[in-house]
Amino acid sequence: MSNGITVADEARKSAAKCGEGERKHTVAEQGHRLGPTLGSLLEGVELHSAVPSPDLRIQQIACDSRKVQAGALFVAIHGVATDGNIYAMDAASRGATAVLSEDPAPAEWPRNVAWVQVREARKALASPLRISLESPQTR
Repeated sequence: MSNGITVADEARKSAAKCGEGERKHTVAEQGHRLGPTLGSLLEGVELHSAVPSPDLRIQQIACDSRKVQAGALFVAIHGVATDGNIYAMDAASRGATAVLSEDPAPAEWPRNVAWVQVREARKALASPLRISLESPQTR
């Protein structure tokens, strides 16, 4: 999976992989072109904290802070070589509007960027987020 996923890119990839199976939370079903809400993206994800801004619109999902664009959800993943949490502030400075992490928000975290603590960041990234970004134009 790419580290910088735009709504359009993910829609093309998902359509090719998912066939005609059940789709939910598509941009068209939500009646807008602004992207899905943070709350809808996190449906079914095991949370450790409440979603601070469930109506926040998400334009991109990224797990590489260097690829973050305005309106992104940055997923901070613990890796073998590095910990994505150390790049969360960089992602915020590049325009991320929300961070998804297994860790709690740092004490100095900016209030204008939502921080959502989940049980398993990789698992959250794998399925519900991918399905939620599908586009009906690719059906």
